Amino acid sequence: MFRFSITRFRKDVKIPIDFIGRCYISAIPAFALGIVTVRFRSPLMLGLELILAVILIYAGFRLMGIIGEEEKELILRLPIPMKEKIVALF
Repeated sequence: MFRFSITRFRKDVKIPIDFIGRCYISAIPAFALGIVTVRFRSPLMLGLELILAVILIYAGFRLMGIIGEEEKELILRLPIPMKEKIVALF
């Protein structure tokens, strides 16, 4: 749907299908953890699952190479605090 609507206005736009696919694949472990969360409702377990989800997403991003050199340059141009530390993680 997005491709159809964007190519109607601009023919030269390239949609990064590979990048989008890698993002979805890297999030699968955190999604699976969300399915398990239904069984555990205590605040302690939810806190532990949140920490585990952050670790899984970070590992997925590193493993799939989501944050490349181009993304690092874009992050460094953003007006956000601690951007150098964020880029150093990847």
